Amino acid sequence: GVGPARRATPTAAAVLARWGLRAVHPAAAHPLLARLGAVEADAGAVLALPAVRAAVLAQADEDDLVLAEGVTGAVLACVAAAGAVPAPVAPLLGLLTLPDADGEPAPAHGLVLPGSPAAALLDPRVLAPVHPATAARWGAEVLVAVGVRADLLVVTVPEVLTGEVDDAADGSAAALLAADLDGWDDYVDHLADLLGPGELVGDLPAVADLDAVAEDAWPAVLRRLATTPALRHALLAAVRGTAAAGSGRGPGAPSYTAWWLRHRSDLVPRGGFRPAATASAPQDAVLARVLPPPPAALAGLDAAVLRALGGTADPEALPGDLLADVLDAFGEVGAAVDPAEAAVAWRALAAGEGPVPADRLPALVAGGAAVRVVPVDEVAVAPDAMWWQRADLGGLVPAAPDRAEHVARRLDVPLVDELAPGRLTRDDAAPDAGPAEVPAAVAAVLPGAPARWWEHERLLVDGEPVDWWVEGSGPGARVHAVHLRGLAAGLAAAAGRPGARHAVEALLVEPGRLAEVVAGAVVEPGPPAAPPAGPPTGR
Repeated sequence: GVGPARRATPTAAAVLARWGLRAVHPAAAHPLLARLGAVEADAGAVLALPAVRAAVLAQADEDDLVLAEGVTGAVLACVAAAGAVPAPVAPLLGLLTLPDADGEPAPAHGLVLPGSPAAALLDPRVLAPVHPATAARWGAEVLVAVGVRADLLVVTVPEVLTGEVDDAADGSAAALLAADLDGWDDYVDHLADLLGPGELVGDLPAVADLDAVAEDAWPAVLRRLATTPALRHALLAAVRGTAAAGSGRGPGAPSYTAWWLRHRSDLVPRGGFRPAATASAPQDAVLARVLPPPPAALAGLDAAVLRALGGTADPEALPGDLLADVLDAFGEVGAAVDPAEAAVAWRALAAGEGPVPADRLPALVAGGAAVRVVPVDEVAVAPDAMWWQRADLGGLVPAAPDRAEHVARRLDVPLVDELAPGRLTRDDAAPDAGPAEVPAAVAAVLPGAPARWWEHERLLVDGEPVDWWVEGSGPGARVHAVHLRGLAAGLAAAAGRPGARHAVEALLVEPGRLAEVVAGAVVEPGPPAAPPAGPPTGR
């Protein structure tokens, strides 16, 4: 029951009485009634009563237009009197039946206000305008409060569990909100695939009615998604399970809005696209092998929005299947590959996760002198530059020592030391000259390098000729080389700084360049530039 009838419209009370709403006569009002379960009969409280819920669900399930008109009028009168709708009730009121512009009945959440932004952006064949007389009678504020669209709308589905969807038949707020979202069931299953089934991801904001956008309105809709704060948040907010959400870490998933635009619209290619329109840099050229440029409809959108829609400027972000396509796109077996582009692909292999089902890929061949496409079953991963000299081990994919096993697992190929032990072979015909001192100037550029090295006239490892080799690491490593260029490479590798080999070579050839080399490292940090090319330098 409710309290004194003076605070609820008599007409509304009379209509809703069929579903159990009872109003106390003003003459019988008494404070004791509240203790017995009666509530104060202001319009907002009435909207939250079970009788209103029952009435709205009944008129939505039946074809009795007289019934629907009576319930809708009673509820709208309460909304107008309340001035606001309690949040838990709002999704339910979207089921109220209203006439569209042609006089046909439709649920409130399936209509738009005439002349509103929603009317300009949404297809009238899907969401028709509400009848002008209804709009004039109740006004925009009341109609929007019960779900009539005036603009693009963000709905927030509460307490979402991955892989689980509430039954819309129970009329719960979550189910009613999700009913406004095209493909919601598929999206929740998608979250289960990414985050695991039964994971609580909390309240999820989502842009409704994307399936109702007029075909020629997409550029305007995308601009609004990118620039309107609430819409932008619903597009860009990553979805995480509650365990990862607090720290901001852990696996994430796209928002419903981003997922819908990528998987259920025709706006963007299914496999994604590259934001760059040209392929001038090596990473752009690699992406251009498998990803098209952004569609014209996405022109002018910022980088964050483009990423949400499937754009990637970073090959390292490619999933395993697309990275496999990149590797295959380098050409047929034996094709020459631009080393800079191959390096982009190799870095992507080291950075990503999951298997890469490639049949062929670019690899170092001819003792590291060239990069060509090699069948994947003839490839091994080489974590140290000294192995790149080994032409007998097939194609070699370079990887940092701490990522080599990861790359090998992704490609399902061996590491080089699984194919050969890497042991020096004694060559009686060309004995080594024994240890020699490393010039002191090297220590200024390469702290931690060995102070001695072993010079060879001819150097064999596992019976194969190489220019240099390192046994161990750090100051105690044994560096073997046949010339100063190899010595520079060996010292740099032993010290864990292979990129410093060219600076070390410069010092070995001209120790007087120490000041120049050290100053250059200060001005431009990172691996020093290579000296002019030339033949191997003798001792």
